Amino acid sequence: MEDKKLNVLVIEFNSQNILKIKEALSKSSGTSYEISWVQREDNILKKVEEDAFDVILLSYDLSGSNGLEILSDLQYKDLKGPVIMMADKGDEEFATQAMRQGAYDYVIREKGFEDGLLLVIHNTLNTFRAKEERERLQKEIAAKKVELEAANRKLKELDRIKSDFVANVAHEFRTPLTIIKGNTDMVLKGGLGKVTNEQKDMLDGAVKVANR
Repeated sequence: MEDKKLNVLVIEFNSQNILKIKEALSKSSGTSYEISWVQREDNILKKVEEDAFDVILLSYDLSGSNGLEILSDLQYKDLKGPVIMMADKGDEEFATQAMRQGAYDYVIREKGFEDGLLLVIHNTLNTFRAKEERERLQKEIAAKKVELEAANRKLKELDRIKSDFVANVAHEFRTPLTIIKGNTDMVLKGGLGKVTNEQKDMLDGAVKVANR
């Protein structure tokens, strides 16, 4: 694991299990663990609110309550890291239910369970961080998509304005040409008197220009 310090909260009412967890995490060679724990149900949410924990180890078997109820309460908190459920042998069904409710993984507390705890934490943190990064990228992509759609709408609007402008200019330009062409045709037809050959050539040229 990375050479860093991780803040771990252990929610466990059994002192012996807490000692086993502390001993197991102290064996890490690459990461140091700052371990906090709570042994009273009414202290759990207060502890979570007081500090940001990189990972939470939550026991299923809590006197007066169970880990699933605590897990549900934790879902309403802005947790920095994942929750790993700890269950006794025979409680696997509850552990898998905990994962459906938001826990990232679980460990079965049978003899020697603490020996594999470092690996479980390592893998869980990798999964959690990958999910966080994926969600961050998805949000970034969604934001970029919104920006591109807005830019595309703006380009379409500019294109419409340009087309309207060109059409208006063309219309304004064609109107006097139409008048000039009509008057020229009238002159060519003798509407203002006889037209000489030289005048006719000049007027024919003007009509050709107007028809372009």
